[in-house]
Amino acid sequence: LDGALLSLGKALYIACEFETKCRSLTFVLKILEGRKAGQSDDEAFKVFTNAVLGRLVELNRLIAKRARLSDDYADMLHTAREARNYIAHDAADELSRLARTEDGIDQWREGMASKLEDVAIGMSIVAVLLSRKSAEPTPKQETIDSYPVKIKEWALGHSDA
Repeated sequence: LDGALLSLGKALYIACEFETKCRSLTFVLKILEGRKAGQSDDEAFKVFTNAVLGRLVELNRLIAKRARLSDDYADMLHTAREARNYIAHDAADELSRLARTEDGIDQWREGMASKLEDVAIGMSIVAVLLSRKSAEPTPKQETIDSYPVKIKEWALGHSDA
């Protein structure tokens, strides 16, 4: 269980990094200056995604080419947001529940690996967008391709000893 708790902490760090990078992108693109009263996270993220698509349509092909992703990266950002929300809000409860069952921790790790991959893909998309609007270099294809695996290995690639 100790190893799974360490993995949870690392996953929470990755989830926070994704959220921070999304917030940075909203600042760089000058969108979502303020959140409307009563607006949920889902509604705010939908506004963010639509604003990104509306202002950066010309980057669709660049992102798809750079990250070898489909042209509709808005869906991937939504999936990354949902994975981030799972990590931030539900992963600990699920770990607590599954830890009481045989092979439950392994099952939790498998699910967490998938969520971390989704967040890593979202982070790659945001990194490409940020690089195109800042002085930062655009991530190289090899970096984008290897990022989800590196994230999973860092967060989950240790023994449960």
